[in-house]
Amino acid sequence: MGSASAWLAQYKAGKARMNKQFLSGWLALARWQRYAYCLLCGSLMTLIVWLLWARPASADAAAIASKKSEAMRHYRNILRQTRQYGALSVIAADIAGLEAAVRAVQMHPFSLLELLDEAGGELLLWQPEGHGGSLTLLLSWEQVKNVLLYLSERHAGIALRHFSLRREGERLRLQMTLEVADEI
Repeated sequence: MGSASAWLAQYKAGKARMNKQFLSGWLALARWQRYAYCLLCGSLMTLIVWLLWARPASADAAAIASKKSEAMRHYRNILRQTRQYGALSVIAADIAGLEAAVRAVQMHPFSLLELLDEAGGELLLWQPEGHGGSLTLLLSWEQVKNVLLYLSERHAGIALRHFSLRREGERLRLQMTLEVADEI
């Protein structure tokens, strides 16, 4: 235990002697030499700060500038597309109109009687099967168009699985297999 405290006392004395030597050596230097040493130490500190902080910060700034230019390019594309396709309120109104049309079609289910009223023609055969059936009509060309138009307007509720069209004298024989969706 005594040797440790002796060593500590010796260390403190050596340190104090070294501090006195450094201070007396520093004061013995010429003024220009002290300025040169201070300038050298300041330059070293500036270099260390630049290497540890400023250089990574400038790299981060470059990355941020790159992200900013990419975001500006993306923003310009969005603006160009908005100008090209019109105002968002116009697009929203178009979407609302389409949704209303879909709701109107869904609320108006398939009806064989309505099909015959709209298309005209003569019903030759109606054979219901599960969710649909087979339908045979005798029609003119204009009436065939009306039947297909009626079916296309109810695309959410009716599917035309098969059809055939044959000439029968002055008129056309239209045979169809229809399937009605369950949601309607």
